[in-house]
Amino acid sequence: MRLARALLPAARPLVRASTASAPGLSLRACTQPALLRHHRALSTPSRSTTMAKPTYRYISADDLAALLKSEPEGAFKSWAVIDVRDSDFAGGNIVGAANYPSEVFLAEVDALVRRAENVPVIVFHCALSQVRGPKAARRYAEARETQLKDAAPAQEILVLRQGFEGFQSRYRDDKALVEKFNKFYHD
Repeated sequence: MRLARALLPAARPLVRASTASAPGLSLRACTQPALLRHHRALSTPSRSTTMAKPTYRYISADDLAALLKSEPEGAFKSWAVIDVRDSDFAGGNIVGAANYPSEVFLAEVDALVRRAENVPVIVFHCALSQVRGPKAARRYAEARETQLKDAAPAQEILVLRQGFEGFQSRYRDDKALVEKFNKFYHD
């Protein structure tokens, strides 16, 4: 700012009115040079009104349960469930889920991309799938795009709606869908 003032000529007061037709409005003096105002207008970052396409969609607990029951031996073959919960993973999990804790997910995402490269459906979740699950899905999609580029086989990236809490509240007693359940963590 000091440099701009040093390089610009001394400010001349400019008199401007909001609207010429409005009687009784006071005129205000503007001592800022027009060039400096123009510079500020150009250097102010504008907000983009376009939003990026989502890299994932949501799947319901019922739809995930149907997928898992239709192919019970499909872990990392026809589907993969990625649980990004941290210490709360010990309280139970979806059968066949791989635990990639959110604390270390970024460091392990490239290995996960290679491991799940040919899996057609990958589902991410955390406890509620509000922050960690969707964030992991987005980071996975970005890493997959960077690593595999055009050579990537088609893959559907999903986030479990309502996370493990929603899933276990419906299926905690179904041993084909939930294992190692400990109500201490959830009730």
